[in-house]
Amino acid sequence: MNFLMAITKTHSYRKRNPHLKSLVLRTAAGSLAMLTTEMSNLTYIATLKETNPAWKFLACCSVDVAATAVVLHCLSSQASYG
Repeated sequence: MNFLMAITKTHSYRKRNPHLKSLVLRTAAGSLAMLTTEMSNLTYIATLKETNPAWKFLACCSVDVAATAVVLHCLSSQASYG
């Protein structure tokens, strides 16, 4: 969240640049979405009590990578170039 404080102090952000504000909001939302997915997967893995949780670990990693790819796609597809 330190990058949000640094960006809000820039000249272009204070002058109500809509593109920069949109970028900041999308980046913050994407960071929170990816962090939530990773933390839920890590919590699930940490609570496993089975003797062979390797396939569940692989499934959690696959879900994490897929969710991150979806978030990055959503963030980059809404970008306006120009």
